[in-house]
Amino acid sequence: MVAVQGFPAPPDGLLDSAFLILLMQWGSIIAGTIFLFASG
Repeated sequence: MVAVQGFPAPPDGLLDSAFLILLMQWGSIIAGTIFLFASG
């Protein structure tokens, strides 16, 4: 994890959980979009 200038890098655990939440949100959005296109 590269620290932003002036800010320390967040702990790996915090970063991993935030990334996992983002990934799940994007996954549900993409799955919903694909489902809409497939059913429509």
